[in-house]
Amino acid sequence: MLSYSIYAWSYILTAVLSAGLGFFILSKNNKKKINQVWFLVSSSTALWSSGLWIAIKAPNQVIALFGQRLLYIGTILIPVFFFYFCSTFLRKNKSNKIFIYTGEGLAIFFTLSLFTNYFISGIRPRTAWGYWPVSTGMLYWPFLVYFAFYVIYSLVLLKMRARVRHGRPKKQTQLIFYASLIGFIGGSTNFFLDFFSIPPIGNFFVALYVVLI
Repeated sequence: MLSYSIYAWSYILTAVLSAGLGFFILSKNNKKKINQVWFLVSSSTALWSSGLWIAIKAPNQVIALFGQRLLYIGTILIPVFFFYFCSTFLRKNKSNKIFIYTGEGLAIFFTLSLFTNYFISGIRPRTAWGYWPVSTGMLYWPFLVYFAFYVIYSLVLLKMRARVRHGRPKKQTQLIFYASLIGFIGGSTNFFLDFFSIPPIGNFFVALYVVLI
């Protein structure tokens, strides 16, 4: 098994790359919608990765709970912001308006639930992974459905559009699709530790996804 410290460093690397590239893209043209939305995706990814690092490095349960809430705020925001990014890139914001608004509403709902026992019901005793995993509440499963729906739907939209585009737009769409597929499959392995003793080895691919996009 890979060293625990390597995972910790991977979270820092992902957070720095996500935040840095997000600000870089925004600085290139902060009035362009696609740049603004990608900044939101990058910032959410940075929150998620920073929260993970805090949770596994926390010296006590109070700081660990702060880290867990931070990482889940990022995790809640990533799918809807990514869907918004894909809709903007594919110029489908109008046709996807209802999904965007619904996703934003669900994101607000799940974020507020983080401060109750219905999402995170408790911090477990410290393990080799620090204060991770946590005990989850009744809203955790609906959250997973929300997460999966928006990620999968976004990838389907990208794949369908890549089939009908040509030239540079086709290559751009294909790159975003495969980079996102790699990143989300890799990042989703972090959920395994909440239920099984499987290390989140796929997390190393999240930084690659951010750079490729």
